[in-house]
Amino acid sequence: MHSENRRGKRVKNTLTLSGKKKPYSLELLAEKVKSTKKVKGLADGTIWLYQHAFNLLGEFLQSEDVRKLNIDMCRDFTTWLLNDRIKFEALNLITDKLNKPRKITR
Repeated sequence: MHSENRRGKRVKNTLTLSGKKKPYSLELLAEKVKSTKKVKGLADGTIWLYQHAFNLLGEFLQSEDVRKLNIDMCRDFTTWLLNDRIKFEALNLITDKLNKPRKITR
């Protein structure tokens, strides 16, 4: 008798990641780093700075997969932080209005 014809055939259990975080997600990496830093006893403000840095990295990567990271991406991220990132968008709008030439009316 072939095993496929048996009643009560054994079904292989498969692991699904639907309810869990993906193993290479930026969010999971950030949680691991934050929990490690909390164990070391760092201040809440410092841990907030780590979370802010991960948020900026996610904004730069535009992806949640950390497997894309390499030295060149890290250098590009640093350059983006220093030069290209708009830090305060509302402030830029205000300075544009202030620098706009005024009309002189008589």
